[in-house]
Amino acid sequence: MAVLADRMFLIEQRLALVESAIKSPARLLLHDGGVDDQALRDKRVTGEEVRPAIRKAGIGNIATIAAVLIETDSSYSVIPFDKVADRSAMPGGRQGHRQA
Repeated sequence: MAVLADRMFLIEQRLALVESAIKSPARLLLHDGGVDDQALRDKRVTGEEVRPAIRKAGIGNIATIAAVLIETDSSYSVIPFDKVADRSAMPGGRQGHRQA
């Protein structure tokens, strides 16, 4: 029984390593009202796939969007300009910065 538990532990560790290697970090697809065509190609996403996420966020004008990100789980995050603040939560954002 202990051998089985040890093997299961090893398998779980290896699966975690594989999963982390497969998942890519969040990526900006649209920022400051402009589309990053290279990011769309890299992630194999079209603008038509991003628009529903924008609508679900209750936004009707792309020019009011600070960022649309594709997350590690392939979901989309839509951040309007009035919610972007210091961008510390975005890829490459300022680390450890706190707003006063």
